[in-house]
Amino acid sequence: MTEETYPIGAHQSAPAVQTNTSCYENIDQSDLIIPRGKLLQALSPELIANDKLKSGMIINSLTQEVLPDRFVPISVGKEWLCFNPRSANDKGFDDKYAPGALKWRSKNPNDERVIKEGSFGPNGEPPVALAVLNFLSYFPKSGETPVVVSFSKTSYSEGRRLLSLIKFSGKHPYENSYKISSVQATNDYGTYNVLKVSPAGKSAAKEKEFCQDLWSNLSGQDVVAHVEDTEEIPF
Repeated sequence: MTEETYPIGAHQSAPAVQTNTSCYENIDQSDLIIPRGKLLQALSPELIANDKLKSGMIINSLTQEVLPDRFVPISVGKEWLCFNPRSANDKGFDDKYAPGALKWRSKNPNDERVIKEGSFGPNGEPPVALAVLNFLSYFPKSGETPVVVSFSKTSYSEGRRLLSLIKFSGKHPYENSYKISSVQATNDYGTYNVLKVSPAGKSAAKEKEFCQDLWSNLSGQDVVAHVEDTEEIPF
């Protein structure tokens, strides 16, 4: 994406944007784009730009750094993304957008576009829009910048599993930590990587405190996860 972003958190205290300084005039949390944990595939452009990166790694989408495997979820939300088909011959192709370009995104389940394009059709047609589970997360060994871990497409079921683990615990998401990795899967399109999560024990007291403070700063703000302008994985 082309938007300029400001990395949240550079100190021990929870992140907050200072709007009363000459450096950041009229800026608040709603202007920020949170980096996403990006799962690299065999054709990801990052592999060409950096030969140290490998397919299956999970990186910070803004810094391109490999993320550690342990994370603490802070909150979870659902959104829908709609990409233009890659071929002009595909159903729903819109020549006002480039092939694979992001057409719209919404967090509102009552959005007319979500209702129309985010559900299966009457004859079982797959949704046009992509449902995504977003977990705002803290990676303790990767600094204080929060990262959104997103589950969609072939990884969506694993996102539902993580959501279930959190909900059934009866506790706040940040009470427990988890490990994230990738495994290979195969379907009619070929071989690709999918996300995998597993419990990693209770969060440390300082981790929970940080997550609580972070959420207090971001609560009520429209937290936007970084997403590429074009869809990369056709699975």
